[in-house]
Amino acid sequence: METGVRLMAVVIIRIIVVVSVEIVAEITAVVCSFTIVAVVAVFTVVVIATVIPLIAVSGLVLSAIVIG
Repeated sequence: METGVRLMAVVIIRIIVVVSVEIVAEITAVVCSFTIVAVVAVFTVVVIATVIPLIAVSGLVLSAIVIG
């Protein structure tokens, strides 16, 4: 009887460990995907913020050359 109880305890502990590891892995995956999305968003904003003024300035320079 005692070995059966001990076996059940070991099985329950293993199930708890596996489930908690799975939960941690899921949370980590979600956090990583959010981090990647945030990095891509920031990168996109930075690129847009630098490219639009460059386009505007080059347009002004081109128009000045064409007009001048």
